[in-house]
Amino acid sequence: MATLKSITAADILEATNDMKREVIEDVLDPQHDATLENITSYDDLDNYADANCYGGFCDDGTAGTVRNPRSSWPYEVVGMCQAIVCDWIREGGLERDAVKATEEATA
Repeated sequence: MATLKSITAADILEATNDMKREVIEDVLDPQHDATLENITSYDDLDNYADANCYGGFCDDGTAGTVRNPRSSWPYEVVGMCQAIVCDWIREGGLERDAVKATEEATA
């Protein structure tokens, strides 16, 4: 199991960037019910997906998943990552980055 001391700022940045990318993918997926209009905080994501699993935190090697080392991160660190992504959503990052991703995909 990972410890607080073994997880670096770079690890947290990588995890939160992965989480943001996955949230954007869900919001832009026409088959997914989450939209820019109904996601105003991290808590809103739970209405459409298991938000605890963004970033690979649930990928423990069971149920057909490939084990992600983040699945053994302490809950305090997972909560910190979720808070960072929540701030990004509340500060308009989700909308900004989703629009950018859409523009890049159509360019």
